[in-house]
Amino acid sequence: EISFRNRMPVIGFSLKYVRAGALLALTFEPEDIGSQLGEMARDISAGKLSPTAPFVPPARLSIHINERTAEIMGISIPAALKKKARIYTP
Repeated sequence: EISFRNRMPVIGFSLKYVRAGALLALTFEPEDIGSQLGEMARDISAGKLSPTAPFVPPARLSIHINERTAEIMGISIPAALKKKARIYTP
């Protein structure tokens, strides 16, 4: 509600936030994270990656957009982003 009154979009980390009215969410699948961690563990065991390597972000993210929220807030979502995103329309 405060977000809408102040025209400040909310960005979440779960689809449930998009369903609740957030403009968008960046999510990942636990299976993808597990695969990525397995690859990193293999590389550490093989000496290809240091165990103290810096933070590595998820390799695959999904973007969920609440089209209704964008419309209410007057936010135009670029077509290129819409192609990559999963659009939620309540």
